[in-house]
Order: sequence, then C-alpha cells, then structure tokens
Amino acid sequence: MLLEATPTQLLEGLSVGTQGSTHCQWCDYEFYEGDTATVLISRPADADCWIVHRAYCASCDPSAIAGPTLGCTELLARCRLGTRADLAAQQTELVVLEPKLQDASEPAESQSALETDEDTDPASVTQSLETEGVEIETLPPRLRTSDSRAD
Repeated sequence: MLLEATPTQLLEGLSVGTQGSTHCQWCDYEFYEGDTATVLISRPADADCWIVHRAYCASCDPSAIAGPTLGCTELLARCRLGTRADLAAQQTELVVLEPKLQDASEPAESQSALETDEDTDPASVTQSLETEGVEIETLPPRLRTSDSRAD
C-alpha cells in the first residue's frame, strides 16, 4: 500500500532531541520550547524513517541544502519547537511543530565540496584508466570555483 503525505505531515512531531542537549549546529545556541529553528532532515533511500541531523537557530538559518548527500532524500524546514513528554520515563524532548519546507534534495543528487588552487576547468579535464583491456574514462569530482565561494 502506497501512502502519500505532504512534508508538513511527514515532519510534524519529529523528535529534534532532548531539551537541554539540543544546540545550533553553528553557534551552539541551546534550544528551548517555543524557539524557531531550521532543521535538516534526511532519509536514506533504503530506509523508511526520517531523522533530524542538524538544527540551526534563527540567526544561523541556512537558506538551502549546500551539499546534498548521495543516496539520501534531504529536507530543510523552518519550524517552531515544542515539547513532548513521556510521563512514565519522566523525560521531555523537543519536536518539530508547524514545519515550512525551504529546500529539498533527491537521493540521486550529490556534490563534492573539494576545493583546489589549480586554474583548470574541471569539466574539461578527464582521466583515462586502463583496466584489463577496458578503457574507462572518468571525470574528476566537481570542484568549487572562486566565484561560488562565500567569502
């Protein structure tokens, strides 16, 4: 049976972490109930559950997924954080509330984050490998150029 769901339905109530131990990935701000956060959520192609990998505070809010992970569907969503309590265990955790999707990447998308000082065009360079009489031509990983760096 195939079920369809919107990103809001998928992400609503997803655990971000426990209160007191969940921090912004970049500035180490400690999150509390009611805070606005941006969360990076992913799901490997062979899995059926979504996992929050990173949380960012409002001042560190990334606008897009910078380097998609090959083999994972990733979602970047802005949300409000709420608290879910487990009374039997006497524990609370922060959860996603009212998520708004900002960016998404498919499992087939990936980009290398390597940098180089060489002045060559990576699209024009190929390497030829000889393997048991079979010639394999490969392109080097995509490299960031000086105009795409955030200075």
